[in-house]
Amino acid sequence: SDVSVRRWSLSNIANSVGGPKDSSHFLHYAIHRLLEVVSSNLNGVVLFIDDLQWADVATLELIKSISVNRKSQSLMLVGAYREDEVSE
Repeated sequence: SDVSVRRWSLSNIANSVGGPKDSSHFLHYAIHRLLEVVSSNLNGVVLFIDDLQWADVATLELIKSISVNRKSQSLMLVGAYREDEVSE
């Protein structure tokens, strides 16, 4: 039997839905869309992010993007970090 397997990557999925071509932009796009859909179908959504002291630059950029480019007013972002684990 002839079975073909297709590998999907973020760029394949992005191309199929007409979204951004760059995988990091697509990830941002996908998370924004997910939060937009979830928060629009509920009275309110709280996104709690713990241990921000360990967040890398890409994660902080994503969090900033979510907070700045919100389409829904029913989304609240809450972040927490351990002050004693933050390097100066």
